[in-house]
Amino acid sequence: MINSKTDFFKANILIVEDSINTINFLYAILSAKGYKVISVNDSNIAISVIQKEMPDLILLDIMMPGKSGYDLCDELKNDIKTKDIPIIFSTVLDEVGDKVRAFSAGGVDYITKPFQLEELFARIEVHLSLDRLKKELKMKNQELKNEITRREHAEKEHKKLYEQLLEAHKMKTIGTLAGGVAHNFNNILSIIIGYTQIALENEIPPDSPAKDSLKNVIKASIRAKDLVNQLLTFSCKQMTRKGNTSVALVIKESMYLLKASLPANIELKVEISEDTGMILGDSVQIQQIILNLVSNAKDSMSHDGGVLKITLDNFDIKKDSENIFQDANEGAYIKLSVSDTGHGINKDIINNIFDPFFTTKEVGQGMGMGLPVIYGIVKNHNGFINVKSKIGKGTVFDIIFPIVIDIKQKDLNKKEKIEDDKIYHGHGNILLVDDEALLGSVYKTILSGLGYSVDFYLDSIDALKTFQNNPNKFDLVIADIDLPNMTGYDLSMKILEIRSDIPVILITGYNAAIDKDNIKTLGIQEILYKPFTRSELSETVSRVLNVK
Repeated sequence: MINSKTDFFKANILIVEDSINTINFLYAILSAKGYKVISVNDSNIAISVIQKEMPDLILLDIMMPGKSGYDLCDELKNDIKTKDIPIIFSTVLDEVGDKVRAFSAGGVDYITKPFQLEELFARIEVHLSLDRLKKELKMKNQELKNEITRREHAEKEHKKLYEQLLEAHKMKTIGTLAGGVAHNFNNILSIIIGYTQIALENEIPPDSPAKDSLKNVIKASIRAKDLVNQLLTFSCKQMTRKGNTSVALVIKESMYLLKASLPANIELKVEISEDTGMILGDSVQIQQIILNLVSNAKDSMSHDGGVLKITLDNFDIKKDSENIFQDANEGAYIKLSVSDTGHGINKDIINNIFDPFFTTKEVGQGMGMGLPVIYGIVKNHNGFINVKSKIGKGTVFDIIFPIVIDIKQKDLNKKEKIEDDKIYHGHGNILLVDDEALLGSVYKTILSGLGYSVDFYLDSIDALKTFQNNPNKFDLVIADIDLPNMTGYDLSMKILEIRSDIPVILITGYNAAIDKDNIKTLGIQEILYKPFTRSELSETVSRVLNVK
């Protein structure tokens, strides 16, 4: 095998020729033209040399000993690595059949010996140029395909983002609507609870059989209140309030929603350890974790049904012990697990499930924010989350939170069974403002029965005028936040400008965007969330007036 030593060459040409004289001749003239020349005089080793050198063009003699040029060409054209290398056959044969066979084998041209130099150079240049153009065209076609693919992907992403934006706007609208409905619904519940308690206190004899029925009305109304608060969790109308929280209690309080949301073909199992501790958390957000995980589990079993299991137990991480929760320090935790027997999560996407808007659901079946929200809540509570899944078997989400109070759940249950129905009486003049006539009438009746003198107004502007005329008449202001003309908050600010020492209680049907601590710094003593009971109202008023 001979190699030319040209450092800069126009192309790499490989000669397969059994005649040493022909090789030397071609080597000399082609090298002089600026080509790098490689030659092989044995067709049996030609394949390995070609695969190693990958020439730009091959000059192949047909009449080779052993393996013919036709056979060698067939092998090269059947190899994906060498099939595109242009091959020019060279031979003393000049029959039409030989030329046809050469082209049928895959050759691009045919040149007869003895060589005419101008013809040889012209054919080599033509086919090298054609090959370069072919490669450029192939590259351009690939670039075009890549650009089309990129644009199609960008268009799909744009469409997906647009659909997600519409979904987000829809969810925002639903959230706003839910907040308004909750406000009105809580007003109605307040009226029901208020008048029922008035009837129990003043109108029903102690031995009347109706007394138990009316107590059940109050219990049902309070359950309805809890249901409204759970629905508000999804409309983002609840502010974050961290405190000592029993996850066990949150699970139990969520059972109404959980059972109502599951179809008949899904079995719900709940196992709660009786000695789990408490965490520092927001019960509403913990409930959101549970409901979102249950919703995902339900969707994964929507066709064939299955078993959905919620478990809660203590979980200790000890030094050097096996720990599936990365970065979690040793200590005492509670572990919340939600498992299903659904279709499972593909291992190729399981690492992406906590990314915002990542979803495998069809548009309209969810915007892919459930798991990212869960992840954010868990991290905000100094917790850790781990997911295990197997296709066709189901998925398990394990979440741990650090324990702040090691309290026996059974003791907590006993404590919660003790109902504080103590009523606090007092005296003083109260300015009451609520645009709901029936509701204001209930509050006025209750407060009057507790010993207070009440001036009730439906309109905040009328209430402000009354206060401006005689600011020292009143000992307390109670105002609904959502008042027409002037909100309860704005009314409170104007009243406090007139008399900064007067205590103010705001009442609301939902706690949207209310920062209780911030409001207190502005001079507002307390916020009451509808519906509240007679005992809650009496305790709050008494405490604010310091006559408790």
